[in-house]
Amino acid sequence: MSTYQPEILQVEQHDKAQLRDLSNQDARTEVARLLGSLAQQVLTPGQPIREQQKGDNRMLLLAGSYGGCQLKLNDTLIQAMPGASITGNISADSGRITIQGVRITGQVLVGNNAVVQFIDCTFAPSLIQTGDLIAVAAGGKVSCLGCWFLPGDKVTNRVDNAGAGTAVQLVGCVNLLGKPDVNATITGDLT
Repeated sequence: MSTYQPEILQVEQHDKAQLRDLSNQDARTEVARLLGSLAQQVLTPGQPIREQQKGDNRMLLLAGSYGGCQLKLNDTLIQAMPGASITGNISADSGRITIQGVRITGQVLVGNNAVVQFIDCTFAPSLIQTGDLIAVAAGGKVSCLGCWFLPGDKVTNRVDNAGAGTAVQLVGCVNLLGKPDVNATITGDLT
């Protein structure tokens, strides 16, 4: 093992020398390029979450808090860096929407023309939140894949779906909320 240590040291010294050669502007340009390849909009805490194009909106939320949002366009994707949370309500009126890796502390309202997919999200209701965590109008569709549902004493239902039970699918989620679901298909829920 000791025969490889000098080589590792040489590589580490070479990498440090290369980093010193980069100017701050070069580093900022490279970070912006990398983030831009992940999303069309890179949002910082406090910036509004808005669909800026007629379709195919891709947003990356950096760590921090964001207010609620109203979504209605096809192929909207919201992804989050660790530590990003949406603290207001999310209203998905229509469109095909994917929300991935976000901590959600408000209510989710899904309209009759919306299809919403939550992947690896954490639903953490605030201490004062009442009503349903996810409310789905007849005709709306929701899938939650690998999501966490944390306790919230004043929440009425985890999901309340006014439509067919097959329109809402919760797959491989962890349910620590302990509240009922109305018209939802549950597969592999852990409690």
